[in-house]
Amino acid sequence: MLEISNLALPLDAGLEGKQAEKLVRRAAARALNIPPNDITEIRLLKRSVDARKKHDVHFVATLGVELAGGAQAEAAAIEAAALRKGAANVKAHRPYEPLRVPQVGASRQAQDELRPIVVGTGPAGLFCALYLARAGLRPLVVERGAAVDERMAAVDAFNAGEPLDPHTNIQYGEGGAGTFSDGKLTTNIKSPWAQHVLHLFVEAGAPEEILWQAKPHIGTDLLVDIVRNIRKQIEQAGGEVRFNTQLTALHFENGHLTQAEITRPQPTQTLRARTLRGRSTNCPESAQAEGRQTEAVQAEALQSASAKPEIDQAEVLQSETAQLETSQSGAGKPEAARIETTAESIPASRVVLACGHSARDTFELVRDAGVHMEQKPFSVGVRIEHPQQLINRSQFGKAADHPALGAADYKLSMHLRPQKGEEQGRGVYTFCMCPGGEVVCAASEPEGVVVNGMSRFARDGQNANSALLVGVGLEDFDGEDPLAGVKLQRVMEQAAYRTAIAAGGEPYQAPAQTVGDFLAHRAGGPSKQVKPTYARGVAWCDLHECLPPFVARAMEQALPQLDRRLHGFADPQAVLTGVETRSSSPVRIVRGKNMQAQLAAAPASGGAQVEAGPQAQARTQALSGSPAASGRPADVSILEPETGLYPCGEGAGYAGGIMSAACDGLRVASALAESLRPE
Repeated sequence: MLEISNLALPLDAGLEGKQAEKLVRRAAARALNIPPNDITEIRLLKRSVDARKKHDVHFVATLGVELAGGAQAEAAAIEAAALRKGAANVKAHRPYEPLRVPQVGASRQAQDELRPIVVGTGPAGLFCALYLARAGLRPLVVERGAAVDERMAAVDAFNAGEPLDPHTNIQYGEGGAGTFSDGKLTTNIKSPWAQHVLHLFVEAGAPEEILWQAKPHIGTDLLVDIVRNIRKQIEQAGGEVRFNTQLTALHFENGHLTQAEITRPQPTQTLRARTLRGRSTNCPESAQAEGRQTEAVQAEALQSASAKPEIDQAEVLQSETAQLETSQSGAGKPEAARIETTAESIPASRVVLACGHSARDTFELVRDAGVHMEQKPFSVGVRIEHPQQLINRSQFGKAADHPALGAADYKLSMHLRPQKGEEQGRGVYTFCMCPGGEVVCAASEPEGVVVNGMSRFARDGQNANSALLVGVGLEDFDGEDPLAGVKLQRVMEQAAYRTAIAAGGEPYQAPAQTVGDFLAHRAGGPSKQVKPTYARGVAWCDLHECLPPFVARAMEQALPQLDRRLHGFADPQAVLTGVETRSSSPVRIVRGKNMQAQLAAAPASGGAQVEAGPQAQARTQALSGSPAASGRPADVSILEPETGLYPCGEGAGYAGGIMSAACDGLRVASALAESLRPE
């Protein structure tokens, strides 16, 4: 098969039907300088939109073409194309080679090992667990949130005004935060794993067009089914997935992981919290029901431990009474429900930490366990909403309504000049742009407002939205604590909650302001053109009251300049909704080239047990000379201890989106599997 790249196609070639097929065939024949009938098969390999000239918006495609003359004719076509000067490039096509997973589970070394534990079911965790399961390693996957169907119900309930479920929400649950996003499958990294991620998505039910789209996306409505299918594939290959199960401690001895503690089951906690809403906990019937549920939890834990051979290694330590606070939809105090949870201590020699960027309590336990962490630059800001039709016209001109184009996207960035008191200017950019999408309620902690964006596969909503973010450097952090960035996020989220309440809003409504009012420093009122899509509603106020001054100043500078690059971006009636703080992780869990974490020091009181002798001191001294944190992840090569803890994905600071997280999941899984290959 030949591969013809950089081939210009008219927009009509993107429609369905025989006429479109003729247009594609003619363009391919012209590029090869042969009659159209000499082409026996055409396959679309890649296609993008070239809208640089608004009077000539067209597709640029890469085609796979087979000729009637077979290999001899194709070789002649390549030779002839090399002699011609043309825009299209012609070469032999190299077909996709499926991912090869080594079968290491049957090796003596792997059989002597405890099965690996994967923490988190975001893209990194799912793809890591899928690889490990297919390698025969039977991973145990734990996810603090619910399975995707229960998760959808929890998100819908919160959107409708119900109290926040701190365990299952847009941040936590099967699929991770990316499940409620635009489902973009693009990445700036050049990873050999990327093609495998796309094919694995298709294997799990994603549309095949993601294999040839230049900017593939899936959308929340399809992602729900896809992540469920990946989970089933993990289970069919020998893995086990436990939802509503949270990692609560890690234990090390002599520098190597020995145990992981998990708390479960959360499903009963979540269900009980929902059934108690609006009822007194002193009600005898409620108490009886709660007692029956507690007995069921204990029975389930004992039955699970005895029924599954894999869990023989897990010892039920204790039943603990936990406090679960659920905020009421009104202005009253949170309601507390006493519930039973079961803690398990599981012998573990390899744990993949694939938590998301919002797993703040997990960051704390990792820090307190003496694992080397560092502060990482990230970005914060707001969501900006426009009419989708405005973006279509700005990007596509007169072609905006062509049925082959769909909703237009954009990606803007700039670097500002240093302001007074700043050593260097800040970056301002758009992120996770959602054509035809909506701004979503992304809170995961009580009395904090967080926004994000999502689109469905059709991208057919009235509004376009994108994050408008300002870079946050280490100099903006308060102190040397690795979690100082988390503190900044919380300050903004809680300020946004209070600002909306002060403006007359209800709990978890988001503060919002038009661009015109923001630039004029006035609270103002609703937009005349854009109806905000944030489900719980917005409170119109001055966003300067909840944004750090350096963020507000940078946005004020950038908006007019970005408008010159995308006409209408700073339209006075565009809506800003705050705050967006979870665009990426504010920490990095340092790992070596062997993909394993480094132990930096003895744990804080109450943390896991880590060696504190000469070995640990030597390691701490060696690591203290490591380079300062930067905006790019760097694997530490000072020491390569076999700690058994594998930081992975976005939460650990090694990814930024679905694709890069999934790629990192495969990369870490490969390293783990290789470590178990027979020598």
